[in-house]
Amino acid sequence: MSTLKADTIQSTGGGAATLTKQTAAKVFISIPQDQASISKSFNVSSLDDDGTGDAGINITNAFSDANHAVTMSITYDTGASDVIRNIYVSTKTASTIETKSGYSSTSANFTFYDVIRAYASHGDLA
Repeated sequence: MSTLKADTIQSTGGGAATLTKQTAAKVFISIPQDQASISKSFNVSSLDDDGTGDAGINITNAFSDANHAVTMSITYDTGASDVIRNIYVSTKTASTIETKSGYSSTSANFTFYDVIRAYASHGDLA
């Protein structure tokens, strides 16, 4: 059995190595409740705060098209009662993911609200 040890793996042209037959996330981001910073990310150039519960994720190395699959998670606020926290992707392109977050009360009204959330996206890079 052989052991491969490396600090950096690059393509023969010096760029990022292409993963073949892999399904690793090409983008991920963890966003704190204030949306003013990025807790942790990969392949994300910046986060823009478009208003309460409205943020845009700007991708460093774009996907080949807008058909990348985005998965999401949310941290539930245990201090709130009678509300359901919601997050969704409002629009996406090859280089951006626009997101919305908020809550629905028992009366089924949606209110935009900043929540702790995370996103990952899978697809082919350009």
